[in-house]
Amino acid sequence: MVQPVFRLYAEATANGVSLSSELFEQYYRERDGLDLTVRLSSGEVVPMQCVHVEDFSVELSEMQIIVAVADWQTFVRYFEAEADAI
Repeated sequence: MVQPVFRLYAEATANGVSLSSELFEQYYRERDGLDLTVRLSSGEVVPMQCVHVEDFSVELSEMQIIVAVADWQTFVRYFEAEADAI
């Protein structure tokens, strides 16, 4: 189960912990260890730097997923059409 990893970020944020705290370090270490990917319906994997998940489901009943891509060309290729549709 991956939710406990994503809850680490919310818990650190809710407690006003410094970004250099051990809780944040644990979150980033465990998140990166999950080796998350974004895959299109075609099966193609989107090249990216990371997937960041903020799970505030307990506090705010919401969750935010951020996909960080390496450069503008990658964003345009995979996400620009979807972003324009929003």
